[in-house]
Formats: sequence, structure tokens, C-alpha cells
Amino acid sequence: GRDIFLDLACSTCHAVQGVSDGAFAPDLTHLASRQTIASGMAPLTRENLRAWIADPQVLATITADVTGLPLDDVHAMIDSDLGRGEVAEELAQAVSHGITGVPTYVIDGAWAIPGAQDASTFERVIRRALSRAANPDA
Repeated sequence: GRDIFLDLACSTCHAVQGVSDGAFAPDLTHLASRQTIASGMAPLTRENLRAWIADPQVLATITADVTGLPLDDVHAMIDSDLGRGEVAEELAQAVSHGITGVPTYVIDGAWAIPGAQDASTFERVIRRALSRAANPDA
């Protein structure tokens, strides 16, 4: 897997701790702990992951299946510049905030929860954010 990752130049964009430091695409260090791929568009299954790695354009078919959008519409969106500006802006903002992996949840623009966390972590961070919002001088 490591050699294929490096040979296919995936490491140019993707980071994997101890292997590569790409910063323009999702960090794949904890890929196996995720439930989805493609920004949540497709379930993380061996079949979907293999298909996507073998032919990234297969993501269009997966996206059409998951969303119910016509395949031609998905291809048109992929082939267009639709959303590219927004994605570039969000990536730049994430990098400027030190976010290097997905998922990362940002609460109230200030509280980051990286990676897959249990519900108690979210509860604790949300309670702290609410407390600080109610008592900013505390």
C-alpha cells in the first residue's frame, strides 16, 4: 500500500503521518476509521475505495448513486469550475487555521475537534464554547 501510494503520486497532495506531508487534499492517516470518502459523498467500503483509487472518475458514478443526481449532471459539475473557488477558499482557510486532516469540526469559529471523536468530546467542547460565549470575560 505504501509503495503504491508513493508511486501513484498520491503523496503530492495527501498527507499520511510518517510517509508524506501533502497539504492540499485530505490527510489519509486515519482513513480506515472513517465512515465515508469523497467529503462524505460515498460510504467507505472496500469496493468504493478500490474503485475510486483505480479510477477516480468512478466517484461520479458513486456520487450519482448516493445523491440520486443524474450521472450526466454529476459529470458536468466535475468538468466545470463550479465550486472550485469555494473549495480553494475553504482549503486556504483551513490551512491558515492549522487544520490538516478531515474530519475536523469547528465550533463557533474557534473550537476545533479533529478526527473521529466520541459524543462526550463534542458535548464538552460545545458546553465550553457556550460558557465562554455567555461569559466572555471569564
